Amino acid sequence: MFKRSSSTTILPYSPTLKKIKSLDSLYEVKKTNLIYLLSYFLFKKKENHESFLKKLFQMNIMNENEISEIFLKENIKYFQKFQCIESEIPYPFSIEKKIGEGSFGCVFHCFHKIDEKEYAIKKISLENKNEIKILSSLYHPNIVRYFSSWEQSNHFYIQMEYCKQSFRDYLYQPERNPLFIEQILNGLDYLHNMSYIHFDLKPENILISKEGIIKIADFGYSRETLSSVYQSHYYEPSIYICSTDIIYESSIDIYSFGIIFLEFILPVYKTDCEKFLTLSTLLKEKKWNFDKKNWNYILKNSLDHNQKNRWTIPQILEHL
Repeated sequence: MFKRSSSTTILPYSPTLKKIKSLDSLYEVKKTNLIYLLSYFLFKKKENHESFLKKLFQMNIMNENEISEIFLKENIKYFQKFQCIESEIPYPFSIEKKIGEGSFGCVFHCFHKIDEKEYAIKKISLENKNEIKILSSLYHPNIVRYFSSWEQSNHFYIQMEYCKQSFRDYLYQPERNPLFIEQILNGLDYLHNMSYIHFDLKPENILISKEGIIKIADFGYSRETLSSVYQSHYYEPSIYICSTDIIYESSIDIYSFGIIFLEFILPVYKTDCEKFLTLSTLLKEKKWNFDKKNWNYILKNSLDHNQKNRWTIPQILEHL
């Protein structure tokens, strides 16, 4: 039985395999290669992996003699980027899957082997430690909870609570819970009272816990309010940021909320393109004619292009 060592690197099939003399044998090696590779990443424990392979050998699904042909040093770099993922997060965490990637890092769904709980662990560059500073200072039911952070391999890692669903995914449902809007505002109000602005508020950065509670997340772009005038190269252009805003203040997030609120009250569209065209038209015409007048007031006073004219969060909450 072939035994895997901790230093072994799995590599894809290479045309330099001169022993292959027919299309049939080529197919068999590729099949063996693929099965071995997928099972390697599927089974976290070495003994489980070998047990699985043994059953495949007994069933003649794989050819044990061909496994040694898989390890070709010329392709070592190809799989290093996959193999380093598991080693990046130290014990007692085990990676379940990668759940997101953005401008400032990637996020993994992890399982803690000691307390047996699920967590989200975000990997960010050392230059973005401001996100840790902000998140670690926040504690609110509608802000994603911070647990710990550490430096490793020229990156920072942030341990946070794990949420299964984003608000973006939730918006594909026809039935909407109005309490979610209130929770978004409560979390945002707390953030502003702590003298921060999110500066990247959008459905992807709003999560929903398994208990059905809104959690604002991803503070990579967040800043202290009134800290400076910002320029376009400080952030990625987004429909959720008003193009005329130039000052770091809470009104930036109010505009972002206005877009999210508009998405919330619009129906589910067949395609994202159709939805985007509808949003663009409404934002251009600014004719708010929804059945509930309060909704029209909120949209009008959240999406004003003049930062100073936008409502505060308490004013919005009064009209919900």
